[in-house]
Amino acid sequence: ARAFGVPWSGSPVPVDVSAYANWAGAYTTEGPSHITISSLNEDNQGTAAFEMLFHEVLHTMDGALFEEYRAAARAQGKRMLRNPTHPFVFYTAGEVTRRLFPGHVPFAESVGLWARARDLGPMLPLLRRHWQPWLDGTISLDEALRRIATDLGPRRPP
Repeated sequence: ARAFGVPWSGSPVPVDVSAYANWAGAYTTEGPSHITISSLNEDNQGTAAFEMLFHEVLHTMDGALFEEYRAAARAQGKRMLRNPTHPFVFYTAGEVTRRLFPGHVPFAESVGLWARARDLGPMLPLLRRHWQPWLDGTISLDEALRRIATDLGPRRPP
């Protein structure tokens, strides 16, 4: 919740663990928030299960981040990615899990998602350079988003 600059939900977020969730191994629905995660998916084993659950709960908190990031991108005249908060979700869940469980390799890194996904890859260096200092508490959320928007290419058409 702190990472996304929002309070923790006052309502419980139900989690269903089933043999099969979907092609991705987990998903979240809204209104009300509800997480479904696969217990048999090989990407959800060991510490990766914690990361995946954390990833999914971050989806229930990313609305305010979306609005703040959109405002920062518009102020810089930049075009946002198709799914603008997903890189923040992948990075935050992976890095926090890595800190909690030494030796953990974040999901997006272990499956090569940063390299393969057109909307994720360009964000990784920006997240490392600007989002990580926010997670470390050395800059503000507004500053991190402003820096990311500044470095994000290309500009929106006039």
